[in-house]
Amino acid sequence: LVGRGRARGRVAACAKHFAADGATLSGADEGDADLDAVGLAEHLLPYRAAVQAGVLSVMVSYSSVRGTKMHANKELLSGFLKEHLGFGGLVVSDLGGVDQLRGGSLTRFAAAINAGVDMVMLPGTWTAGGAASVSWQTFLDDVERAVLSGEVPRARVDDAAARVLAVKAAIGLVSPFGDPAPEVEADSERGFGSRGPWAHATGREEGGEA
Repeated sequence: LVGRGRARGRVAACAKHFAADGATLSGADEGDADLDAVGLAEHLLPYRAAVQAGVLSVMVSYSSVRGTKMHANKELLSGFLKEHLGFGGLVVSDLGGVDQLRGGSLTRFAAAINAGVDMVMLPGTWTAGGAASVSWQTFLDDVERAVLSGEVPRARVDDAAARVLAVKAAIGLVSPFGDPAPEVEADSERGFGSRGPWAHATGREEGGEA
C-alpha cells in the first residue's frame, strides 16, 4: 500500500511481524510456532492479502517457526513470500533481530541476507533479547567480506539493493524514478500462482481452485 502523507506525499505500509508470531507455544514472546502445514497456512493468509493489496515492505518477527528463527528462515522469506507470493518490495529485519541468530556477526548477517532479509536494522548500543549488537561499520565490513568470500552471492546483494531502491522510488524518495512515482500493483497470476509447495497457503491447487 502506498499511503498519502502531508510531508512527502507518500508513505510505505509495512506488514508485520512475519510470520506466525501470534502462534508461539503458550504465547511466549519471541517464542516458537510449532505449527503443522494447515496451521501455518492460516497464519500466512494475512500476508497473501497484504501482498495482493500492494504492501511495499514486510518486517520479520523475532520469533521462530518450527525451531528456525524467522530472520534465518529462507523457506518462508524467500520461498513463500518472495517466490510464491511474488512479493517485490523489501523485507526488513526487526530491530536487532539478526543479532539473535547463532554465530559471529558475519555469520549472522550472512544467514539473514541469504534467507531473504533485504534491510537490516541495527540497534546500536541497545540489545535485543540479550544479544549484543555491532556497529554499522562492522555490518558493512562483514557483508563486504561475506560477498568477497562467496558466502553471500553478489546477486543476493544486488536484489536487496534493487528492492530498497524500488520502494524508495515508489514513495518518491529517489529521483528521477520517484517523480512521478510508479504505482505498485500485485500480479494476481504471477504473485499468487497455484504451483509449488505453497499452494495450500493460498487456497489454490495445481489446475484450479482448491
